[in-house]
Amino acid sequence: MKNRLLIIDDTPSDIKVLSNALHDEYAVSVATSGAEGMALVNEPYPDLILLDIIMPGMDGFAVLQALKKNPVTRHIPVIFLTVIDAAQDKVKGFAGGAVDYILKPFEIMEVKARVRTHLRLQEAQAQLAAQNKELLEAAKLRDEVERIYRHDLKNPLTAVLGNSELLLMMGGLDDEHLSKVEAIHSAGLTMLNMINRYFDLFKIEQGMYVLRPNAVDLGKIITRVLADMANMINCKKLFVDFTMGKNGKDEVIISGEDMLCYTMVANLIKNAVEASLPGGKLQVRLRAGESAELEVENSGEIPAAIRPYFFDKYVTAGKDHGTGLGTYSAKLLVELQQGKIELNTTVAGRTTVRVSLPTWN
Repeated sequence: MKNRLLIIDDTPSDIKVLSNALHDEYAVSVATSGAEGMALVNEPYPDLILLDIIMPGMDGFAVLQALKKNPVTRHIPVIFLTVIDAAQDKVKGFAGGAVDYILKPFEIMEVKARVRTHLRLQEAQAQLAAQNKELLEAAKLRDEVERIYRHDLKNPLTAVLGNSELLLMMGGLDDEHLSKVEAIHSAGLTMLNMINRYFDLFKIEQGMYVLRPNAVDLGKIITRVLADMANMINCKKLFVDFTMGKNGKDEVIISGEDMLCYTMVANLIKNAVEASLPGGKLQVRLRAGESAELEVENSGEIPAAIRPYFFDKYVTAGKDHGTGLGTYSAKLLVELQQGKIELNTTVAGRTTVRVSLPTWN
């Protein structure tokens, strides 16, 4: 389908020249006055208007102003046709919303080139607007799906938490069963909090998350993560060496949020466990100085091709079910809490992730 052009000019010879030059490529309509031109600006709307400035009655500036006031026609590109080469008229035209101007007498090749260029720009802008609309609609849909998904995930957790809490309240359990029920209840609470935090990931990516830092005992967080992942660690027969502070007893208190820190540490340790060689050594080192320093080191090497992209979204290697979100999420959470994270592969056969976080003052 041909693009539609509207020529508004009170000079018959100029209309004839333009119509003859453009009618093969475009569907051309003509008007010999500003008022007649405005009457022709309706469905189907022109894709571009060639508009003379000097006309009796409603001149080109008045037509342009009327077009731009109407939300339906304001997007139509307008090219001025004029014998005037005064800078103030060009400025006035551009300020009013014209996209270009062509001086009379016409150079037909120039007219065709300018018309073609602005039609292409208009099409590109329309495509961009459509894409933006789709993105906004997709974002709204994603928010709704995430809300439903979060609700649906919480429903079975309600049963887990409620029944385990009921068993604990009833009492009468021996030590072994009590320990297991407590572990179930603790894991359920952790999962509930993590579900909430994972859906905060989108807000963090968009810079919409509001951090509310407080004092967080990072050592306790690490101990809890290691306990929660005991089964995974045991399945790979890993030896875990967790050292903290100078004597292993010093507290390391950072400025952050408890569940953000739990998710961050859980992602790093889970990634290290999954990447470790069976029977290998998993080292977790925590110390405090000007900042808190956490290192998670595992056996096995990251492929050289992956290293520059280790913290990028969806990057994974050597894992059958890896999503590529663990280290990416950890990086977001570290940086959200004003920290730094880096990969160290200088020791052959080992991979270390080093995190620096501000201490609580």
